[in-house]
Amino acid sequence: MLLLFATYWDSAKPNEGRSDLVQTQMGHACEWETSMMMRLAPQLVKKDVTQLEEVRPGFAFEPAYRGWTTKDRTVPGHIGNPRHATADKGEYLFQTFSAGVVKMLEQVIAWDGKSWEMASELLRSVFLIPYSVFVPCI
Repeated sequence: MLLLFATYWDSAKPNEGRSDLVQTQMGHACEWETSMMMRLAPQLVKKDVTQLEEVRPGFAFEPAYRGWTTKDRTVPGHIGNPRHATADKGEYLFQTFSAGVVKMLEQVIAWDGKSWEMASELLRSVFLIPYSVFVPCI
């Protein structure tokens, strides 16, 4: 049995293809998520995002994660830097992350069913990341 946990945002490296992205990792209501919402449903994005200050991710205990709730960190509810978000970046991020997820799933489909060696760096990088995409293969 193959059991994978992955996030769409770890399936690609969007900063490598676009130099105007300020953030290098996903946050909550950050530049990346806010950009995608500006592209998908701009009416849901508060108009004052350009006034919000950056809230750093707070990974002081890496490789461990410290538990927290969003309101422990920020009153407006964001983690990251939403003031740099644009709908154009959102379109780029949707395309980039979609392509990354497709590539990962194609590699899962092509898996020989027994190998412990991964075909690419991408699959190695998402093999044990706990989040969004659950792919059981028996």
